[in-house]
Amino acid sequence: MNRFFKRAENVHMQIYIAVMALIAMFAHVILAVYFLNAGLIFVTFVNIADIFLWIVAFMFALTGKTRLASFICMFALIAYSIIATYLLGTGINVHWIALTALVPTAMYFDFSKNQRIFLLASIFLTVNIQIAISHLFPAPYPQYDNLFLEVFFSNIIILGIIIGLILNIVIRRRLAEAHAKELEDFKLMSFVDPLTKLNNRRYSEVFMDRMQRDKMERTCCFALLDIDNFKNVNDTFGHNIGDVVLAKFGEILRENVRNTDLACRWGGEEFLIVLNKCDLETGYIALENIRRTVEQAVVSVDGNDINFTITGGAAVWDDEGLEKTLDICDKNLYIGKRSGKNKIVV
Repeated sequence: MNRFFKRAENVHMQIYIAVMALIAMFAHVILAVYFLNAGLIFVTFVNIADIFLWIVAFMFALTGKTRLASFICMFALIAYSIIATYLLGTGINVHWIALTALVPTAMYFDFSKNQRIFLLASIFLTVNIQIAISHLFPAPYPQYDNLFLEVFFSNIIILGIIIGLILNIVIRRRLAEAHAKELEDFKLMSFVDPLTKLNNRRYSEVFMDRMQRDKMERTCCFALLDIDNFKNVNDTFGHNIGDVVLAKFGEILRENVRNTDLACRWGGEEFLIVLNKCDLETGYIALENIRRTVEQAVVSVDGNDINFTITGGAAVWDDEGLEKTLDICDKNLYIGKRSGKNKIVV
């Protein structure tokens, strides 16, 4: 199950990186066209180089190499932010662009404490390096009071943070849903016998423990049912055919017990039935109906028709408790086996 969650989180990380890379590529295409039109050829090439980096990150994300893709994204983001600040100055807010991915990535993804501290420290370090650069070196292509770039960078920063946060929230929600579903499936697998599709002994123990602890309705009929001569079926036709017989019996039980009843594979070819709100007389009628249905059932395998029967021992809830009740069922089952089989003994 841990492998499932690791794989699911990796897929969602792929989606996150791919979406952010597409947004970055789109933004840099607009910037490249703008700077080319403005005659800033070197700045245009810087944006084209950054587009190339985001394409590489996008491709690595699609192939599942999310760690490498993440590194390329961080490098592209920080490098462009620093270079653009040096080339254009701080007047157009380009020095804040590192926030678009570093903040949501650091806060929402499952990084260790030290990794999260490193990412957050990188934001402060990057911004302060850019401020220092802007004061130490005059910008070759200053863009102060450039309304288009101020609006563009301000909005792309806000848009990047919003999309990043939304993506991370959606990812966390999807992972939580997948987690809940996987736990439910795991619980179902742990309580259901895969061959007969009935509950297994583990579930029956939980069911009866709750019955005793919560003092549930105890007017019920218990029965242990056993497939007659099952060893001969395995020896004669093979274990695969034996499995077909077990599956057929499981199907009959599922069709002949209520949702409020319990039908489980107790072990091997033995099954436990608990008929809720049912006295011994009514329980005997229901169990006899199951026995007759089994007697008339036919399992056809490779042109061979196989019939099988069951023997059962039944009892109502005993005042001495569950163990005593099951002991009575077991003794009645033994009597049925010793007296000819294919019968229900109460």
